[in-house]
Amino acid sequence: MKQYLSILLASLALLSLTACGTKQIETQSSNSSTEVSSSKKEVKDTGQAHYQPVLDRYKNYLSALKAKNRPALQEELGKLGEFTGESELIYNFADSSRVPDLQYAFVDLNKDDQDELLVGEDDYLSAIYYLKDAQPELLHVAYVGSVGGGRSGLAIYDNGQVSYASGQSTKPEMTLKLYTFTKEGVKQDKEATYQIGGEETAEQILGISASQVDVAKFDWKDFEQETQSSSSTSTASESSATKAESTNATGMDINAIATGDFSSIAGTWERGTGDYPLTFDAKGLVDSDLMIRFGGIRDGLLTASIGTAEPNSAGTSGMFFLPAGVSLSDDPSVDSSDSSRDRIYVSPPTPVYPAEYFYYRVK
Repeated sequence: MKQYLSILLASLALLSLTACGTKQIETQSSNSSTEVSSSKKEVKDTGQAHYQPVLDRYKNYLSALKAKNRPALQEELGKLGEFTGESELIYNFADSSRVPDLQYAFVDLNKDDQDELLVGEDDYLSAIYYLKDAQPELLHVAYVGSVGGGRSGLAIYDNGQVSYASGQSTKPEMTLKLYTFTKEGVKQDKEATYQIGGEETAEQILGISASQVDVAKFDWKDFEQETQSSSSTSTASESSATKAESTNATGMDINAIATGDFSSIAGTWERGTGDYPLTFDAKGLVDSDLMIRFGGIRDGLLTASIGTAEPNSAGTSGMFFLPAGVSLSDDPSVDSSDSSRDRIYVSPPTPVYPAEYFYYRVK
């Protein structure tokens, strides 16, 4: 009997230990599952997908630059709808003799779980984009003019602030701006003037106590290049040609002009002021050192700028190509030009477009 009780007690103890072991394993397994689940929940959406249109544009820019296909480049820039800082940056590359080795990086500059997009080459920042209402916005571009003149630069600091400096090589001062990123977008903290060669540094003038970040340490990635770049640019050119054919061949064809075909406006154009006549042939301006850079087509007109080879020079003016029937404003007190005729408007930005600054073809 005693032997039987001993065996029974031993069996109960073994069952108890087995049960405890099973519970422990189940608990560990449960804890492990919870940890895996928690780690999955920690993956955050930092907004990188919202920048895809920007990445696609730069990929197309680089393909066109590599192929030296300016019409395709102009068509891609035309999709922006207006002449922007991005347009200036890309045209500056197009005017130089080399294809830039641009890369991009996603960085949460102000640690708010929302990434900013940086575009650069080597250790030089070329552009910074941020999100506003889930849409990518350009803060600034930076470049050294391919033919002198414009100079600009961007710097990032370890407190999340960004400084921007811009000026002309012919002037002894630069304009400085300091920015901070927020969940709502970006705010400008300060603007000041920096005297080149002066006693104070740009950081001292802007009141920056943080350290500048070495951008080379970021995780830079190459823009995906089109393997059929020649066919892509060819397709873009064919698309432009198709659009041009669908436009009235007897009048101003802004689709063709945007691709570098000026046939529809060939001839001499003059404005009411009597100065600075413009003469075009099929390829562009005749006997002129001026260069036309296109922004994009919107509201039936083509936006552009005209100036010297340096896109950011002081002599650059706004330019609009207006086919008959299109006006800069429905208000005749703002645009009193003859809208029954094709026109070209060239002048610095102004809230009112004086009639005498509109060009009409005279021959």
